[in-house]
Amino acid sequence: MTAATATNRLSAALTPRGAVLQSLALLGLIVGGALVGLGIQGNWPKVLRVLLAALAYGIILWQSVRRATAPAAAPYWNFVLAGAVAGAVSGLVRPTTTVLLVVVQTVGAAFLLASVHWLGVRAWQRQAERMMN
Repeated sequence: MTAATATNRLSAALTPRGAVLQSLALLGLIVGGALVGLGIQGNWPKVLRVLLAALAYGIILWQSVRRATAPAAAPYWNFVLAGAVAGAVSGLVRPTTTVLLVVVQTVGAAFLLASVHWLGVRAWQRQAERMMN
């Protein structure tokens, strides 16, 4: 890889779209590992639940930032929205569920998952920016 290619890749990471795409790829690898572990255990209902929630999170988040091109952080609300949808999906596809459980999962994913992911993307963007300068 040439220095110009490395610089172009880092420049792409500075955009919200690039940083979110890279973080979603990493998140996909982590979730994929978890799905393999659950599959080996034969826990197919949980495989389905985690898979659907992860897909919902990724699709909602990607769609909400796909038009962003400025080298600024992706808005926090994009992550909150994606987390809320993922939490709701996870709660609704459980074999047995209650309204309270769905609400708790929705709120928990909206703020816990979203906050951790958003802070990670921001940290990656700042680190990539430092590497560029």
